[in-house]
Order: sequence, then C-alpha cells, then structure tokens
Amino acid sequence: SISASDQSDGEMASVMGFSGFGKKARTFDLDAIFEQTRRTAIERSQQVLEQCCCMCVHVLNAWTALIFLEMFAPSLPQVSALALDPSGARLVTGGYDFDVRFWDFAGMDAALNSFRTIQPCECHQIRSLQYSITGDVILVVSGNAQAKVLDRDGFPVMECPKGDQYIVDMANTKGHTAMLNSGCWHPKIKDEFMTCSNDGTVRTWDLSSNKKHKMCFKPRSLQGKKVTPTCCTYSRDGKLVAAGCQDGTIQIWDRNLSVTVVPGQLSIGIHQIKYITIIFTAGLNKRE
Repeated sequence: SISASDQSDGEMASVMGFSGFGKKARTFDLDAIFEQTRRTAIERSQQVLEQCCCMCVHVLNAWTALIFLEMFAPSLPQVSALALDPSGARLVTGGYDFDVRFWDFAGMDAALNSFRTIQPCECHQIRSLQYSITGDVILVVSGNAQAKVLDRDGFPVMECPKGDQYIVDMANTKGHTAMLNSGCWHPKIKDEFMTCSNDGTVRTWDLSSNKKHKMCFKPRSLQGKKVTPTCCTYSRDGKLVAAGCQDGTIQIWDRNLSVTVVPGQLSIGIHQIKYITIIFTAGLNKRE
C-alpha cells in the first residue's frame, strides 16, 4: 500500500516538474520564453505608438485650424465649421454667411485667397464639414434637413432625400424631416456616413444610394420619450454609434443591430447640457 506521505511527495514532485525519483526533470527552453516575451512587448509597444500617433494627428490638425483662423479671421465672416483633408494639403471652411470656401495650401499665391467659394445649401448656415477617410469627398451638414456630399473641388456628388414629416414613426420615412445638427464619416467604410437631426433620429447613409437611409436610430429618455441628438460619431473601429443628446445623455448603439433595439449603453449626464461634439478615445472602445 502507498502511504499518505509518499502520495504527498509524488504530488509535490509532479508540481515541481519531476516525474519520479531519479528521472530527468522537465526542461524549459529559456530562449523561446525570452523570445516570446520580447515579441509580446514589441506588439504592445506598437499598439501604444499607433494610438499616440493617432492622437498626435488630431492635435496637429487642430493646431493647423487654429493657425488658419488666426491668419484669416479678420478678413472672413464668422466661421462655423472647418475641415482639413487627411493629407493636410487642403482646408474647407463654412460660415454663417452660407458660403463654403476651399483652400489649397500648395496653390496659394501671395494674396492667400481661397480657390473656390460656393453656397451648396442656399440660405442655410453650414453646421459641420468633414472629409472622408480617403479625402476625395466632403460631407456638408447645414441647417436644413438634407446633407450633401461634394467632391474635392466643390461639385455635388450626392444629396440625401428629405423625409415625410407627417409620418409618426420617423424610422419609416426615408430621410430627416427637421434641421440637421451634425454628421461624420465612417472610420473604416469610405462610402458610409452618419447624420443626426432635430427630428430625433440618427441615420446612416450609403454614398452609392440616395433613395433612403441605411439604418435609423432613435434616442429615448428613461421615460421613453423622444430626445434630440445634437452630435453623433462612430467608434474608432466603426462598430458603435454614439449620440450626445439634448437631455444630457450620451446614447450608444451597436451599428449592426435593428432600430427597434434599446441602446446598448446609456450614460446619464448630471446636468442637461448641449453636446457640441463627442469622440471615442483610443483604446477605450473595445467590445469583447
């Protein structure tokens, strides 16, 4: 029979890597372990570096915009929106005078004038401008209900349809029915963009189809009442849709879920404030 002490010694030997007395101990490849640790450290360092570079690009773009405003603000009407293309070669500005101006830094002469000025939305203030991820088209959001997409030179590419304001369920109408508040491009899909409106909806659109929105999200208060989204954005991986609402909430949906699904996350603000813009920070939008 095997005593309890012998059995305990056997378990201890097994834990320590010995299969039995007098036999060869388990061997470890230290070089392989060190190599795996080194690779893991390099991968994590690269991820952190990519996140830092992404943030630096946003900071650089912001500084470029500020420098531009310092140079041209005295000679321009009040600017309400601006956007810098991904390459940093061009800038587009929109104002309360309904004008959209295109600036090419490489092609400027000593007068520093814009090379093109248009009024794509007639008598509506320009509320938001953004270049697509490829920089070949620009999303124009104004005070009317229809967002427009222009090419790099200001020529029209697409206009979103206007919805029917007499339909009760806003998800069943093909477009917005009230003034737009904000808009942005999908960070991964170059032909998709999103808008939000005073009609209480957030809608996604496909550049190749101007007949109807792709999806419609309807923010709701805790009491189930309609609330107005004042700004919207995608997460960095494009899987989430978020809207800052007039009641002080930030509501988040899974982009691939149906419009009838309750928001996946709901963060209640302490005060009722108007959100101007919201953005997902690097590394904080992961969903397992």
